Formats: sequence, C-alpha cells, structure tokens
Amino acid sequence: MLDKLGRSIDYLRVSLTNKCNMRCLYCRPAKEGDALSAVQPIQSDDLLYLLSIFIETGIKKIRLTGGEPLLFPEIINFIKCLGTFPDLKEIAMTTNGVLLRKNSAALINSGLSSINVSIDALTPAVFSVMTRGADINEVIEGIESVRNHISVKINSVIMKNINEQEIIPLADFSREYDIPVRFIELMPFSQTKDYEGMSEESIKGIISDRYGRLYAEKSGKSAAHYYNFSDKRGKIGFISAMSHKFCGSCNRVRLMADGCLRPCLYSDKEYDLKQMLKQNCSSKEITAAIKKIIYGKPEQHAMQKKIFFNIKHGFMSEIGG
Repeated sequence: MLDKLGRSIDYLRVSLTNKCNMRCLYCRPAKEGDALSAVQPIQSDDLLYLLSIFIETGIKKIRLTGGEPLLFPEIINFIKCLGTFPDLKEIAMTTNGVLLRKNSAALINSGLSSINVSIDALTPAVFSVMTRGADINEVIEGIESVRNHISVKINSVIMKNINEQEIIPLADFSREYDIPVRFIELMPFSQTKDYEGMSEESIKGIISDRYGRLYAEKSGKSAAHYYNFSDKRGKIGFISAMSHKFCGSCNRVRLMADGCLRPCLYSDKEYDLKQMLKQNCSSKEITAAIKKIIYGKPEQHAMQKKIFFNIKHGFMSEIGG
C-alpha cells in the first residue's frame, strides 16, 4: 500500500487492550478518568478478521501493543492465529515484561518473532517511581526466560531529574546481555507536559564519556538508528521522533484497541473501522477505506507545534505505546 508521498505502508501497530498493570509516568495517568475507562475494545474475532484484511492489502509486519498486550484474553492463541496468514512475515510485541516469565514457554512456541520490553530504570527504587510501584526484578526474570529463544530489545525513556542516572546502567545492561537498548525521546503528550526529556546528543555523550566513541550503523527502514561500542558488545539505539524526524521513511499506521485506525501516532484524525464491521460492510468496502486512509497519511507529525490531547485517545496507553 502506498500513501500520497509514495511511502510503502507495510507495518501495523495493533493496540490489543487499553488495560495495563503499570502506570508509567509518561504513559498513563495516576488514575483513570471516565473517558478512558469508557473505551470499548474490539472483540478478538472481529479484530482477527480486520487484521486479515490488512494483511491481504499489504501489511507484512504486525506489532502487538497495549496497554499491556499480555493482559489480552487468549493472547497466545491470538498470536498463533496470526501466524496462519502466509503473507504476514513478522509478528512482534511490545510489553512491560511483568508477565513475560509466566507466559514464556507459550510465547516461545507461539510463532512470535521479537519482543520489545519497556525498561526506564534498573535501580529498583527508581523503576518503582517510574512505573508507580512495579518490580524491576520481575521484568528481568521475564527477559531471561525468553531471550535465548526470541529476539529482545529494550525501550527506555529518560527524563531529567527522574531517571537520567539510569543511562549508564542501561548501557551496561546492553553490554552484559548483548541486547540492544533504544532510548526513546520524550514526546509532548498531555501527561508529559510537566516533565523534561533528554536529547539524543546528551545521552550519547554520557555513554561516550564512559565507553569511548560510538560507531554509527548504516540506517535502514527502522525508526531507530543504532550505534555500536568499539568492542562490539551490546548496542545503543535512538528513536528521536522530534529532533531526528523519520517521517520521510515512515512505513506504519496504528490500530487502536477500539478499532479506530490512526495514520500517524501524533494525529487528531482517527477512522472507526469497528463501526464498519457493525454496519456489515464487505471486505472490499473495508479494504477501500483502509487504502484511502493510508493514501492520506500525513507527510509528517506536528509534535513541535502543540501538546497532544484528545479526549478519546490522549494517552500513550490508549494509542499503542
């Protein structure tokens, strides 16, 4: 599928649920409001049918997100069902890792290609602050239970005066476990307006001061760009949507838990595909709608211009992490 700029859109991020067992500072409010709790997720069978249309239309990679995707009912069977579509080349997941160990054996045998785990601190007390009460040891145990079988990456958001002291421990973690750690730039959503992120240059400088020069890898299609240490142990990545825009090569769209399709993470526009299912629209009609939405995908986001807040989907946990 091509948009109006000729970008090939073959990657779909799917929020399976708006529920989560953490309340990370930059992702969810301390307490849910009525507008958030009122969101009604799409049913599993309807979602699989909808995803089959996306796959037939050209989606090659699906990433399962949340909220927390491991809270989705019958998640293992859902992954296995996705694996029956021959044109789908990759099934990935982004998780907070708390339930990884409990589900490790089933996930290893499910057909899942890769897992991204969100870890913003390795110091237990700091991790508890960032997540409002979670235990980092549960997450580490989960990673250890799957990393020899499924590709794992770590995603980290660094905020000044809260977890910036965790940069070197996270780099050390990458080197010890030989797992890529990607630092994601703090984005201006309503729940992040009182926090200050750290720039890619600042984080890279701190790591370079400890380990020496970092060597850039050739950039590919990914939103992340990577650096290697001189001894090739571990890898550091950056996803800097504001300071290093990757919109020109963006190949993804997002489906929220309630069946709304968003052509850009930072977009006010959402298109209700679940409503089309309720109206018994044919697969051809849904396909045409998907193609039209993707064709109109914005040229770039507008994060520099405003703080994003949408009453229906205003938090990262609602949009798909």
